[in-house]
Amino acid sequence: MLVLSLYAQYGLGYTALGAGLVITPVAAGNVIGALTAMGLASRIGGRATIQVNLAVAVAGLASIAFLGSAPSGLALAGPALALGFGLGGIIAPLFSTILAGITQAETGSAAGSLGAIQQLAGSVGVATIATLYTATAHPAARGLVITALAAVGLLAAGAALTLLLPPARGAGGPAEGS
Repeated sequence: MLVLSLYAQYGLGYTALGAGLVITPVAAGNVIGALTAMGLASRIGGRATIQVNLAVAVAGLASIAFLGSAPSGLALAGPALALGFGLGGIIAPLFSTILAGITQAETGSAAGSLGAIQQLAGSVGVATIATLYTATAHPAARGLVITALAAVGLLAAGAALTLLLPPARGAGGPAEGS
């Protein structure tokens, strides 16, 4: 979202309000993805839900990267919605899947550690992606493409890492992989 906002302001010349409107589909998709994720996880399992949502986020980012040399704010809306939906649908099933194998006595410290790791990773990720964008944003659309493709690579690596997640039980369903 940060890079889309930067692109809208510096690449398209939008005001802060205009940039906010450009990233609104990401936020809307995030809410929809978050609201639907656990229902999907109860049907297909947490790991599969995470993988599906990562694929949706990758599709959104790849679409942003291949929109052309200077995509308009309107052209970004569909891919931004897909990106937000995919990202929104990852967190709840990820936390649920990771914490599924934790004993009751370890739940508090595990949840706290997971939250701290999420905050650290988010901080490092934002700094890295923002630095990449600003280093390559001449012209601004070039920075958008390079940053989107880098993020696609990171999400693809995340998808590969989901294979290491412990199997989780859906609501009333068998454990994944059994």
